[in-house]
Amino acid sequence: MKFKGLVSGWLLSVAITAVAQNQIASYTTAQQSQLKQLQSEGDFAFGQRRFADAEKAYLAAIEQGRKTSEPASHQAAVLNSLAAIYSFEGRYTEAESLCQQAITLLGATSGETNPELAIIFSTLGAVNLHIGKNAKAEQWLQQAIKLFNKDPGDHHVALLGAYSLLGVALCSQGKCRQADQIIQHALTLCEPSRPGCFQGIATAHVTLAAIYVRRGQYRKAEELYGHALEATERAYGPSNAMLVPTLSNLASLYVRQHRFLEAEASGRRALEIAAKVLSDSDATAKAALATGEALAGQERYEAAEPYFKQSLAIWERSQGPESLRYAWTLQQYARFLRKTNRSKEASVIETRANALVSRSGQTVDVSEFSKDEISQDHITRR
Repeated sequence: MKFKGLVSGWLLSVAITAVAQNQIASYTTAQQSQLKQLQSEGDFAFGQRRFADAEKAYLAAIEQGRKTSEPASHQAAVLNSLAAIYSFEGRYTEAESLCQQAITLLGATSGETNPELAIIFSTLGAVNLHIGKNAKAEQWLQQAIKLFNKDPGDHHVALLGAYSLLGVALCSQGKCRQADQIIQHALTLCEPSRPGCFQGIATAHVTLAAIYVRRGQYRKAEELYGHALEATERAYGPSNAMLVPTLSNLASLYVRQHRFLEAEASGRRALEIAAKVLSDSDATAKAALATGEALAGQERYEAAEPYFKQSLAIWERSQGPESLRYAWTLQQYARFLRKTNRSKEASVIETRANALVSRSGQTVDVSEFSKDEISQDHITRR
């Protein structure tokens, strides 16, 4: 199994409230009331991971803002929050567009040195990681960290999130040792007793776990995934969508260790939770693949194949049939077909998959990284 992509749990969530509250001063009292109410509704729903309700409130807030005669700089926060939701749901093109709109709004009204831009840069970095633009993601995240460090204020959790995302970007380019060092340093910046920091620390641990997986340090990785899972359950409950990325990573880790029954259990639990709200997310695709591999490892081939196809379908819808994620999953499916003595089908699929990978020039698969956990952390607590 290769080493591919992660982005979106707690970290994008940390930034919603503070940005918006600092940017509504120029509107009438009635407009302020409506805008704040809609944004507050969205923030509350986002914090509970009720993404459909949050999206509805944010879209209404954006529409309300367009009725004003002045540039609605406060909308940047709403656009960024909406981008985080779309990224988590696999709607990456929409998410990237919203981030760019938010940058334009906030930059035009408050200047390019506004530290709140760092939150949007982090979101855009996360989105770029999802679509395989790892070098571009690194650039955005370096900009975010630079702005955060100029005026950290109350953004310690968001800064930790940006460092975690930077670790993902670096390791996805084969710089895992540097990524490890950066995240270890970032963990010193956020005391566990500080509000929100325990979530950011857990998310950083997920990123470290992914690095340990690549190094073959499975025991360390499993321990960190376990801690992150416990922290997420304490924060959001046992069936919240935020559990899906860590469960899918854990299922993949168990597959690597040939612990197929445990892999199947984690994968099925992830898919059961994801079916409600995350049908096209990265984490769901990964959970489906891990479940298929777990069943194949038990020689339950007929039961396994639909899960490989589910994973392929998600990548095809969310990233397209030419994407690296789709190609990597095709390679896994081809290996499955060979196990079932369908070599002719496997050869055709391998040829297609290898051509896609070769064309991309990228050989590092970073799916152990849970971008889905990281990229929402810095929106919930601003």
